[in-house]
Amino acid sequence: MNESAQLEIELNGEAFFVESGSTIKELLEKLASDSGNLNRRLEAVAVELNAEIVPKDRFEQTVLDAGDSVEVVTLVGGG
Repeated sequence: MNESAQLEIELNGEAFFVESGSTIKELLEKLASDSGNLNRRLEAVAVELNAEIVPKDRFEQTVLDAGDSVEVVTLVGGG
């Protein structure tokens, strides 16, 4: 059985499925890949997990669980 289990999270208010054991970093990479923008800068993203901001240095270690609520905000510069 080679299929990985999928789990459902809430991403920016909508249902979204990720592989079981996925980290925030992997979620962001998937979002960048799905959007066709593989060069999306992770430094320009803020992530809130279950109403708490996740520091960027924890993206790779923070594993998502079923039912988690994730908000991803892309920061835009300009004037």
